[in-house]
Amino acid sequence: GSCASPEERDFLTSNPSQPVPITSLSVEPKIGSAKPGEVIQFNATVKNAKGAVVVADVDWTATGGVISATGSFVSDEFGQFQVTARLRSNALIADSARVGVFVNPKDVLKLSVSPDGLEVTTGEGVQLEATAELADGSVVVQPALSWSADVGQVDGSGYFIAPETEGTYQVSAQANSGVTATAN
Repeated sequence: GSCASPEERDFLTSNPSQPVPITSLSVEPKIGSAKPGEVIQFNATVKNAKGAVVVADVDWTATGGVISATGSFVSDEFGQFQVTARLRSNALIADSARVGVFVNPKDVLKLSVSPDGLEVTTGEGVQLEATAELADGSVVVQPALSWSADVGQVDGSGYFIAPETEGTYQVSAQANSGVTATAN
């Protein structure tokens, strides 16, 4: 600003050939939501040590779906994903945003089944519990799910009956949004 002290001004103009280092990157929007197949555009703003916006190459990554080199994200699957932009010249400078892909606020975006890795004797039963995170942020225990087991039997409430043979079996739960979770 105009109230900069002379020392600061001298420091900034002492070596004009030195580029001002990039110090920050921010991704907008911080939280986005889209329907499956709908494109959402993320933007990365890169600033230098003076706070000026500069043009720099960033690399985009996402934990699911597909993100283009220009920051447009699309996913055919329901879920919560993280989108990250990293400065190509310095990977330590990065920022992330979250995107939820759903149609309805009550869609299940994330599902977890417990207990996982439990040991049961042959022929014995165990009640599995599912927890669902909904698009609106609420958490539902034992939501309506379709349960399946690769071996053994599991009913609609997640009650698994171990088969007569020993081994590791996988029990899966699937929500109407297509999100699945498994327990071994």
